[in-house]
Amino acid sequence: MAIIAILLPVTLTSCQDDDDSAVDDRQAAVNIKVTYSIDLADTWYEFYNVEMTYTSPGGNPKTETAATDQVESMTLPMIEAPDSVALTVIAKPKADHPEVIDGKVYSLDHSANLRVVILTESGKDSIVLFSQPNDAKLSSGGDAFRNALQKERRLYNRSYTIKR
Repeated sequence: MAIIAILLPVTLTSCQDDDDSAVDDRQAAVNIKVTYSIDLADTWYEFYNVEMTYTSPGGNPKTETAATDQVESMTLPMIEAPDSVALTVIAKPKADHPEVIDGKVYSLDHSANLRVVILTESGKDSIVLFSQPNDAKLSSGGDAFRNALQKERRLYNRSYTIKR
């Protein structure tokens, strides 16, 4: 019994030392996926220049003029992700937009979303950190639509600070 009592702490200490040498850095193994998306009625692209500004992998804003619906995404190790991400969608009236036809109703439906998720090791969505979709069902025509074409429209503006 005395020998077992002496050897047991030595054995447990040995196991503990082996475990300490293996680094369990779960944060370094976790990936983050950021998705920026816009889905607009054709009227937006026909009458407006649609600018989509989003955070690039390096953390800098990137602006693109969208001619069709867009989905941009980036997947990075959590430790390489920017401190914050943002999506802004602005529609600026085209100088040479088509003539507004009286009596016609123009769809101005639009949706956009900034989504941030942590991915598991298998690459599947694990935890949604942020998702704030904005969906609007709108229509206009005649003088109301002509007046709307006089200024730019902010369709979406969201940001998220990534907590580490």
